[in-house]
Amino acid sequence: AFNLGVQIYGNVVVAVQPARGYNIDPAETYHDPALIPPHGYLAFYMWLREEFGAQGVLHNGKHGNLEWLPGKALALSGNCYPEAALGAMPNIYPFIVNDPGEGTQAKRRTSAVIVDHLTPPLTRAESYGPLKDLEALIDEYYLASGLDPRRTDLLRKHILDLVRSNGLDEDSGIAETDSEDAALQKLDTYICELKEAQIRDGLHILGQAPEGRLETDLLVALTRVPRGLAKGGDASLIRALATDLELEEFDPLDCEMGTPWHSGKPD
Repeated sequence: AFNLGVQIYGNVVVAVQPARGYNIDPAETYHDPALIPPHGYLAFYMWLREEFGAQGVLHNGKHGNLEWLPGKALALSGNCYPEAALGAMPNIYPFIVNDPGEGTQAKRRTSAVIVDHLTPPLTRAESYGPLKDLEALIDEYYLASGLDPRRTDLLRKHILDLVRSNGLDEDSGIAETDSEDAALQKLDTYICELKEAQIRDGLHILGQAPEGRLETDLLVALTRVPRGLAKGGDASLIRALATDLELEEFDPLDCEMGTPWHSGKPD
């Protein structure tokens, strides 16, 4: 007998897909083409087909393992494990749109009907806590530079003391042999790159498009990245803006954010 982890709600069964083995790390076995599933794995799908009488399966979540079971790469036969497990049940597979490779695998080896969905909303990491305080101090330092040397010296010492007390010297690549000016340069670059990093802002809800700030941040994130050959309408919007401003030798997607700008200002 096998203990199956299922919850039955009328004519619907909710279950977690079985692992491909016992006492092994699931993350290391998802894509193993030779690992034969245990009896309990096959029993789960057989129970769905024969005992419960399921008329279809909805695999929710990208990292399923059915499409990676041993067998032929395409045109599967009844001796291939994906075909033996799933049988004739239709396979509906909501799948994140940014991983077409694994989606193709599910279509090819389990005849999955892929229903694409958006990624989680993307936004900029921004700065917060000690990083936000340091960013404000660095801005103040550069504003005072050349105008008030005494204040500049005090700000420089205060900034570097804060960096060391928060353990940010190692994160920002500051070496003990760096001069104070070089250390500030590295710190400024680190904070700029960190705040511009793209991060997820929550989870995507199926059937619900992002709205308001989340929609704006997602569109900004998408238009920053070039598509395909990056020509014409597929070019990055931020690179197009740099071209319009005649910043010919400046690539906003491949530069050190903290590097001072020594060229002319656009008209």
